Amino acid sequence: MGEVSLAHVLIDLLREELLLPVFLTTTTITGFRTAQRLLPEIPITYFPFDLPFIWPSFLRRCKPRLFISLETEFWPNLLFALTRRNIPAVLLNGRFSPNSYRRFRKVGFITAPVLTQLQEVGMRSRREADWIINLGVSPERVTITGNIKYDVVFRQAKGINSEEARREFHLTGRSIVFGSIHPEEEEMAVAVSRKLLSEFPGLRIIFAPRHLERSNLEVIFQKEGLKYQKFSSLRPPFTENFLILNIMGQLNQAYAASRAAFVGGSLTVFGDGGHNLVEPAAFAKPAAFGPHAWNFQEEAEILQKSGGGELVLDANGLYAFFLRCLTEPDWAKESGEKAYQAISRETGAAKRSMQIIRKALSSN
Repeated sequence: MGEVSLAHVLIDLLREELLLPVFLTTTTITGFRTAQRLLPEIPITYFPFDLPFIWPSFLRRCKPRLFISLETEFWPNLLFALTRRNIPAVLLNGRFSPNSYRRFRKVGFITAPVLTQLQEVGMRSRREADWIINLGVSPERVTITGNIKYDVVFRQAKGINSEEARREFHLTGRSIVFGSIHPEEEEMAVAVSRKLLSEFPGLRIIFAPRHLERSNLEVIFQKEGLKYQKFSSLRPPFTENFLILNIMGQLNQAYAASRAAFVGGSLTVFGDGGHNLVEPAAFAKPAAFGPHAWNFQEEAEILQKSGGGELVLDANGLYAFFLRCLTEPDWAKESGEKAYQAISRETGAAKRSMQIIRKALSSN
């Protein structure tokens, strides 16, 4: 779904600035449905299996002038098929985790011939640019663009009003968010919440599970005798302390409505390397995150240096963060403003990516 949001920004620029038609492929059901919702006017299909015999007929039907891949999508057979037909391929918003980079290095004799099929590469950071150069891509083909996700999040945030979001959630007092939390973090999050409720009985706490189908929150609440509501059936007055966000697409509204947030997937090694730390910052809200947010290491460093985000190592650290946000509202507001200013300076990657697209098209 995240890649579809990135694609949405680039597709709008392609159509506005270059007047080019676009054909979009996705690899997941969620991505396909999101693309249909966001981009109903363009052709969308599932990405085919990357088998050599599939691409000749597929490319004859599509007749692309350019192939754009996002983030970590490397399709060897497709890239070789594009090269044989002199169709340029570019990678935009390219990224590696430390683990994936090490895996690619171990099989460099396989990855180098694949990656060198890319005519132009836009990487999120200097570190990732160095990594892809080490994997075999020529330095003159590599550009550091920054992360398009900054542009995506700020674009989405512009359409959300904090006061309207508070009314949507029926919030009248203090509230906090546990965003994109994983099952391994849920018991910890509930324990932290119970400690906070002993200090602030009227606190409203929003839980947004990353994987609803795997979440154990309802079981935990019921086992501990805690009353809760689910967003899908939320009706005023909202008198319970806990709210489970069980509808996709509402997390940004929750961030906008609350005083502070924890971004999950970061206090467990099973959390996919963390989740988007930029989202709370786009609403000027301070955010805490754990040490395993390696997918967002750059964003974490920016937020920490600015004073707009805080690294917490365990439940005690997370409790201390939320306690300060709730007892010192002026500090929380100032911290959120610092986060907003720091992250807003990182926007512009989409425009820089468009320069790469222009260069690839002009050379073909």
